[in-house]
Amino acid sequence: MVRKLFSFCLLLCVGILPVMAKVTATLDRTTVKVDETMTLVINSDSPLNASPDLSVMPDKIQVLQQMQFSNSQYINGQRTYKGGWQIQLIAVDQGVTQIPSIQVGNESTQPIDVHILPSNNANQGELKPFYLEAELSNPNPFVQEQTVLTIKVHSDADIDNAQIKAPSISNAFITPLGTPAQYVTREQETLYRIWEFKYSIASQTAGTLQVPSFIFQGDKIIRHRTRGPLSLLSPQTRPVQLKTKALDLTIKPAKDLSTTWLPAQHLTLESYWRPPFKKLKVGEPVTRIIEIKAKGLDAAQLPEFKMEPIDGLSWFPNQAIRNNKIENGQIEGSVLQRIALMPNKAGHYTLPALNVRWWDLQTNSFKTETMDALEVDVTGIPIINPVTQQDISHPLGLKPVAVQNAELMEKNSQQLLIWRAIAITTMLLWVLTMLAWRISTSKKSSLDSVEPNAIPSRNEPISWKKLAKLIAKKSPLEAYNLLKHNLPEKITNIENLMEILRDNGENESASLIQELSEMVYSKEQQPKINPLLVDCIAALETQLNRHKKSANQDYKNIINLYTQDK
Repeated sequence: MVRKLFSFCLLLCVGILPVMAKVTATLDRTTVKVDETMTLVINSDSPLNASPDLSVMPDKIQVLQQMQFSNSQYINGQRTYKGGWQIQLIAVDQGVTQIPSIQVGNESTQPIDVHILPSNNANQGELKPFYLEAELSNPNPFVQEQTVLTIKVHSDADIDNAQIKAPSISNAFITPLGTPAQYVTREQETLYRIWEFKYSIASQTAGTLQVPSFIFQGDKIIRHRTRGPLSLLSPQTRPVQLKTKALDLTIKPAKDLSTTWLPAQHLTLESYWRPPFKKLKVGEPVTRIIEIKAKGLDAAQLPEFKMEPIDGLSWFPNQAIRNNKIENGQIEGSVLQRIALMPNKAGHYTLPALNVRWWDLQTNSFKTETMDALEVDVTGIPIINPVTQQDISHPLGLKPVAVQNAELMEKNSQQLLIWRAIAITTMLLWVLTMLAWRISTSKKSSLDSVEPNAIPSRNEPISWKKLAKLIAKKSPLEAYNLLKHNLPEKITNIENLMEILRDNGENESASLIQELSEMVYSKEQQPKINPLLVDCIAALETQLNRHKKSANQDYKNIINLYTQDK
C-alpha cells in the first residue's frame, strides 16, 4: 500500500512539473556596418513567464526596440506553441564582437558572432535619394564554386512591391538566397531604408563569365502634401527601376577531374543503420542511411553511392532525397540515401568503406571524408532463390511494379475526371436554377413594396455627419441603428432596402450598406472598417451643404463618391 501511495505521489509531482522550453536565437545578418540595423529573433516552443535579459548585450551593439509574439494551435488533440521576441539592434562601433548567451527564465540561447565593418560615412560625395550597389563575394571562383552576389537598394522613402528580375545564364546557375533583408542605415546624416538581395552564382565552365544586369523594380511612396483624410489613407506612389552594371567573373578550372569535383566551405558524411544490429539474420532486411551535407554546394552537385554486389547479400536502393537550405546567406545542400540490405545466406561479410573526396575552399586543399568498412555476421538458413534488384526491376520480363501502378493510377484518374465533370455540370445547373428562382422572387417582392425604377425617399433626413462620426469611432452598431430607424417610406428593414437598391441598379450604394451590416455582425472586437466607407459618408455632409439637393439626389451622390474613391 505504501509503495502504491509513493508511486502515485511521484507521478503527480512529475505531471505538474513545467515542460522544459527550447529557446533558440537567430540573427538575420551576421556581417553589418556601423549605423546599420539588424534583427535578433528569440524563439521558444513553450510559453515563458520571463523576458530576455538584454543587459548582456556588448557595447558595440545597442537595442532599439523589441516586440513579443506568440501563436498556439490545437491540431488532432495536440497543442503546438510558437512564440518569442523580435529585437531590433543597431551597430554603433566597428570590430568583431559576440552576442552572448541571453537568459530567458531558466533557459538560454546560444551565442552569435557578429562582424561590424566601418560605415559608409567615409565615402565623401553627394548621395542620391535612390540608388543601388552590387558586390561579389569572390570574383575569381573555381568551377562549380558558389560566389554570392549582394545587391543593396538604398531609398530615402518606403518602396512597395520591391523585387528584382534576375537574368538567366546558359552555362551557370543563379539561385536566390532566401527572402530579401530589410533594415535601416545612416549615411552622411541621411537615413536610408535598405533592401538587400542575395544570389548564388555557380559557373559550370572555366574561363570568363559575364553576369548580365539585374533589374530592380518597385513603387516608391510619395506622401501627399495636401491636407485631408484622403492624404493619409491613400499615399501616392511612382514606379522606379534601376539595374546593376554587368559583372565579369574569372572562373578557375578544377584541380582534379579524375573524381567528382566538390569545392565546398565544409562537408560532412554520416552513415547509420535502421534498426541497429549486432548480427544479421537471413531474410531480415536492414536499411543503411547515408547523408552528405556541404556548405557552398547545391544539392544537385552532390554524388550518390552505388553499392557493389556481394555474393550472399542483396542491395535495394531507394530514390535519393536532395534538399537545399539557406543559412547565414549561404546555400547548404544535402543528399540522403536509404539503401535496404537483404541477407540471403549465412556467413561473414565485409561491407566496403565509403569515401567522399572534396576541395576545402578555406584551406585550399583536398580532404576525404571516410566511413570505415564494416564487418557483419549473418546467421540462418540460406535462401535458395534470393530476390535481386534486377528481379524486382524486371520480373519475368514484365514491367516494373512502379510502372504498373503508374498506369493503373492514370487509368483510374481518367475515369475519376469524367465523373467529376458530370458532377460539376449537375451542380452548376442546380445553382443556376436556384439563382433564377431567387432573382424572380426578389424582383416580385421589391415591385410589391415600391414603384419600379424609383429610388424611395426617406421619412426624414439622416444625420450623415453623426453617422460618419460613429463609424470613425468604430461604433458600427450605433451607426447601423441610426440608419435602421430612419429608413425610407415603405421599407421594412435594411435587407429590403438593399434588395430594392440593387433592383434599381444602385449596386454601389447597396454594397456600402452591406459593409456596415457586416461590421455589426462581425465576431471581431474591433471590426476593420473600410476607409472608403468613412471617407464617403464624411464627404457627403459637405456635398449636401453645398448643393442642397433632394433625398433621391443624395442617394446618387453616395454612389458617385463611392465610385470615385474606388
